[in-house]
Amino acid sequence: MKRAIPFIKYRFFAITISVLVIIAGVGLTIAQDGFNLGIDFQPGLRTQVHIDGANVDAETVRLLIDREIDGVQVISVGDPAEMNFMIRVQDDGDLDDFNAVMTERITNLLRQSYGAVEVLETAYVGPRFSQDLTGNAIWLVIGALGLILVYIWFRFRLTYAVSAIV
Repeated sequence: MKRAIPFIKYRFFAITISVLVIIAGVGLTIAQDGFNLGIDFQPGLRTQVHIDGANVDAETVRLLIDREIDGVQVISVGDPAEMNFMIRVQDDGDLDDFNAVMTERITNLLRQSYGAVEVLETAYVGPRFSQDLTGNAIWLVIGALGLILVYIWFRFRLTYAVSAIV
């Protein structure tokens, strides 16, 4: 005995649920201040340092630097015993030579407290570059979705293409 499930009968219910889930996702993303963009999309400085001769954790380093520099993020990189930390400071546009000034301030703070500090890597992304990169990424995603739409429209039907993109 075969049992037939009438999927077509419930299509409006399924469409309604899908639309509600999409709206809820967009609403929650906006409520949480948008997407969490990485270092490439936010202006700021990322510095990797090695602290020699001290046994500290990322939270201790963050608290030390946060006294002088607001909004700093610190994470431990690699083996915690090696004392390598990635320090991230966001550029709000107040300083002209943000890269050099912040690198110097961070290393001076760490040297005053822990002694020997070696800067392993420094990467700076300026405000204009990050804004351009974000805009280009959005346009590339829209373009890719448009090309997918055209391909599915050509290969199948427009209704399938639109529903696939949505």
